Amino acid sequence: MIFRLSQKLNTKIKAGPLKTLPLDENPFADWSAHLFVVDRTQYILLSNTKTLYSVVTFGKGITNDNHFIERVLSSIREFMEDDGHESVYQRFIIPASNRIRFAKALDRSVTGSINQLVDFAILCLADDEMSPHDVSFKLNDVLLSAIASSKADRYGKPKEAFQELVKSITSSTSEKHTPTPSMTHPLPKTPGEWFNEIRLAIADAAEAKPFGPIVGEPITDANLFHLAPLVCLKFRGRKTKGREAERVTEIALANYVVNSDPNGIDQGLQQRPIMAFVLCYVAAHLALDLVNEQEAEAVLNYCEKHLDDR
Repeated sequence: MIFRLSQKLNTKIKAGPLKTLPLDENPFADWSAHLFVVDRTQYILLSNTKTLYSVVTFGKGITNDNHFIERVLSSIREFMEDDGHESVYQRFIIPASNRIRFAKALDRSVTGSINQLVDFAILCLADDEMSPHDVSFKLNDVLLSAIASSKADRYGKPKEAFQELVKSITSSTSEKHTPTPSMTHPLPKTPGEWFNEIRLAIADAAEAKPFGPIVGEPITDANLFHLAPLVCLKFRGRKTKGREAERVTEIALANYVVNSDPNGIDQGLQQRPIMAFVLCYVAAHLALDLVNEQEAEAVLNYCEKHLDDR
């Protein structure tokens, strides 16, 4: 994942010399960041370099590159969740965030557009006394010439450009997955059916000693959740090795990490190993686009009520 820093921001977080890097192969993992001040308050503008889809967050308290990474990833996640793009964040940004690189601005066109967005953000924050979160929604409706879909259109909106990117990436990914592999278990349709399948998945994982070498450690009740994405792939008739398996596993386990942060969201999963398995199992299906966010939440809520943890 690439963060392209302005000179002022790089000085603030002490990221060191910036490299010149081309656009990341994963366009969702390339962001340009700019530091600006309104009424003595520091803010950071984060813009997806490809589409200029933007998020504004506070800059106070960020004193090094680690603080920066934690703050901006959290801000991007929160905004994308509220904007209906949670699955995009989980599928394309979480795996990429395992490796962060800092770089110079991509080109003058991007820099010029970011300066326009900063000017508009300053007006909103100074005159309307809006929150950074609300300003982010405003910025994504700004007309910019750099992201026009054609010469005839002349201008484009970051929100629309990002939505088009999502469509193009997900459709090409779907094409790679056709024809759909035959499932060894039919996909559940109701929370009750999911509940029954998850009980089977837990039993399957508990007996799956051959999977031990894959995760590199003995299988116990405490770490059984590591096998949840592999059982998901097995039940859905997918390969348990390869790029897709790695991506699904990364996303599923990243959900466990996000929900076990003592300084953030902590669902007590270390004391509830079965619920940890449920979370990773459902997250794996979300990564495969076999369920949406609403369906996943319904399954998790149902299991929370009916599954006896141990």
